Amino acid sequence: MGKWWRNRDRIRVSGNEALLVELERIRDEDDRQNKRIAVIEEDTKAIHKLTASIEKLVIQMQDMLSEQKEQSERIKRLEEEPGNAWNAVKKKAVDTVVGLVAGALATGLIYMIAQNM
Repeated sequence: MGKWWRNRDRIRVSGNEALLVELERIRDEDDRQNKRIAVIEEDTKAIHKLTASIEKLVIQMQDMLSEQKEQSERIKRLEEEPGNAWNAVKKKAVDTVVGLVAGALATGLIYMIAQNM
């Protein structure tokens, strides 16, 4: 139904008919607005669901980051173990060689002193 009050050839209606036409226009407008509101409500529900999903995702990502940091520290310790063991072996080897040389020198010195007496 067109906008009857804008037509050049105005339709002459009685007072009751004019009220009925206006009432019908208002009902049509209410229906359109109710449909728009329903669409907006659905969109709002979808946005709330999306927001909740994003919040859960953020929490999961924070947990994953924390776990990744812990794993990184564990991996670092595991990688350092062979190096630490090799350093301990080298230190023991050097200590043994120094001990052998010192023992040989002490034995030789004692032997020389024993021969001179």
